[in-house]
Amino acid sequence: MYALAANIETASIKEQLMASAKLAQSYMNDDGYPAAMFDYVKALYDSGQPWEETRDDLYKRYQVDEADGYDITSQNLYCNGCFAAGINYAACLVSLFFMVKVITKRQYRLVAYVAGTRITQPLLGVAY
Repeated sequence: MYALAANIETASIKEQLMASAKLAQSYMNDDGYPAAMFDYVKALYDSGQPWEETRDDLYKRYQVDEADGYDITSQNLYCNGCFAAGINYAACLVSLFFMVKVITKRQYRLVAYVAGTRITQPLLGVAY
C-alpha cells in the first residue's frame, strides 16, 4: 500500500486510504483467506459498525469459527495463534479503516507502509 499511495490523487486522506486499500486488495487471490478477511472487515466498516464490535466479530469469525479456510485454531497453537500473520493482518485492517477519520497525511503514509508490510507477508506466505 505504501508504494501505491504515491499514485493516488484524491481530495481527502480517507479517499486516498480507501483507494490504496482497494487497489492493494485487487492483487490478492480471491480464493484465499486474506482477501476474504479484507472483504469482511471492509463490509463491517462500510456498515457503520463500531470498531470494537468489528474486532469482536473478527475474532469470532476467524479464531473461533475458522471461516474462509483460516484454520489456526484447530492447530492448537500457543495463545490460539495470536501471533499468526492472518489474524494480525485482519486486525491491521480494522485499525486501518477505522482510524482514517483522525489521521494526518504524514501519519497516513506511515500507516500505509505498516499495512503494506502486513499485507504482503501473508500473501507471500512469510511468517513473522
